[in-house]
Amino acid sequence: METAAANQNSASMNEESTRLRLNFWLIALLIISFETLGRSIFLPLLGWYEPFVYFGLLIFFTLFFLNKLVKRQNFNSLEIYSILLMVLLPLQSGISSYYYWGQPLIFGIGSQRTWIFSLVAILLFYQLQTRKITVYEIRDSLLASAWGLLIIFSLIYVFFTPKRSTDVGYISCNDVKGDCTYAFDVIFLCFAFIYYFISFVRKNSIRYLIFASAFLFYIFFLYNKRALSLSLLGTMGLYFLMNVSLKKIIFYSALFIILLTSLISFLYIFKPEVITHMTNAYGDVLQVIQGEQVHEASANSRIKSVVTVGLFLAEHPSSVIFGNGNWSQNWAASPQLRYGRFYPSDVGLLGSLLIYGLLGIILVQFEFILSYWWARQVKVYRKNIFFQSCLFFLLFFWVKSIPTGGSYFQPGLGMPFTFLAVIYFFFYIEKRTNEKYLLG
Repeated sequence: METAAANQNSASMNEESTRLRLNFWLIALLIISFETLGRSIFLPLLGWYEPFVYFGLLIFFTLFFLNKLVKRQNFNSLEIYSILLMVLLPLQSGISSYYYWGQPLIFGIGSQRTWIFSLVAILLFYQLQTRKITVYEIRDSLLASAWGLLIIFSLIYVFFTPKRSTDVGYISCNDVKGDCTYAFDVIFLCFAFIYYFISFVRKNSIRYLIFASAFLFYIFFLYNKRALSLSLLGTMGLYFLMNVSLKKIIFYSALFIILLTSLISFLYIFKPEVITHMTNAYGDVLQVIQGEQVHEASANSRIKSVVTVGLFLAEHPSSVIFGNGNWSQNWAASPQLRYGRFYPSDVGLLGSLLIYGLLGIILVQFEFILSYWWARQVKVYRKNIFFQSCLFFLLFFWVKSIPTGGSYFQPGLGMPFTFLAVIYFFFYIEKRTNEKYLLG
């Protein structure tokens, strides 16, 4: 019996070791599919790691697809949608850019290879469906990544001064003011804030409020990107109003104002440059809205990009429907060279219209329509905190995408598929299993 018990313990340890290794690769997959490495000090890792992820996803999909055909199994709505994005958007880019501008097909298709990350949704759902992982392991992987990145980014911000560099995407410099700031990708931090804020509202625990405040402080005061910060606060404000009584709304609103005033006063005394930067940033937005010229290079560049996009669309009016495709940086005859390089993502949905056209925009927007439809069918798990966090993260991401085009451009193009997989899994198990299965 002792031998049997020892064998059982050994098997249990081996299973746990396998699960830990799987969680490590799960974290790695999520980070690479979110493309956070592209906006961090870990950028050099992306160059050699990303091709292996593409190859691995395609191998998985080939085996998955063949298995479906052999067993004559139907594809579910999540799988169909992910496959359509992976196939149609690169084809659209290749065909449109060839038809309108003469770019070689391979350049247009290759420039949209990031849509392979749509397969992350199929991979994660398959892992969940076959019980190799649980939704809470995905949650813990997301939160672990967020905490790790928060600590690393904060230490870099405190102990290092950003220096001007044209080779990295995580340092942003203002040519007029002459200063530079770190611009790390904070999307994991946004999810962590949403998760802990919802946990605080649901459980009324001060611990979750402290956790949420830590992430909000970095996002709002140190990262300080206007569209992202306002989209995040607006989304969570909506959740707060929908789920808290009027009495608590008044109490917590007053508490928030007091804490915010205290924090701003503290920063004004010990870190005044943070307050100055925020004041200039949001002040410039008001000036641009009023049609005035500002001294911020990024705000003025957006005005120029709007004009440039309009010129390209006017040259081929039908491209409003079909899109112009994506012009590869490796193509020497790129039409962008006429007006100088610009980034369509700077002008949000207008830039998306240039690349994808109305048909492409509608196709991508279905990720939010589908997630809403699946969520509407969920009854038993509607109050699950992780489920609600995924749903409101997608709402935040959709709002943020309007000014930034985040659903269409790197980094972040493949980001929603993790949350689509989780929401679809809740929808899938609603009438098939019980709570024990969900908890794994």
